[in-house]
Amino acid sequence: MERPRCKRYSRVTAQTLTNAVGPGNLVGRWSDGQFVAILAGCTEGSLLESAVILKRLARLDGVPWWGDRLTVTMSVGGTIARPEDTPEELVRRAEEALAVGMGFGANQAVV
Repeated sequence: MERPRCKRYSRVTAQTLTNAVGPGNLVGRWSDGQFVAILAGCTEGSLLESAVILKRLARLDGVPWWGDRLTVTMSVGGTIARPEDTPEELVRRAEEALAVGMGFGANQAVV
């Protein structure tokens, strides 16, 4: 039996993340199965705390499938913007943090 497509997971997760970040912040689709969140006014500590909360919330979501409840795991890579950063530099650092987290296994948060 085939599992539900990634799009269904993505819709559920996107809605959860959007609701969780609140006004003044942004969540958007980055690529297939990946999202980007832009959170205003974070310190390194509060960014890591936010990342942990978001991945926990995503894990609580489930997609019903033939009597089962399939859950989502999410690894998070984050970075703090510096005044001299370009958008490319921010993305590079966030992707590096994500790669480190994924190296530890699924469901990790690294800032």
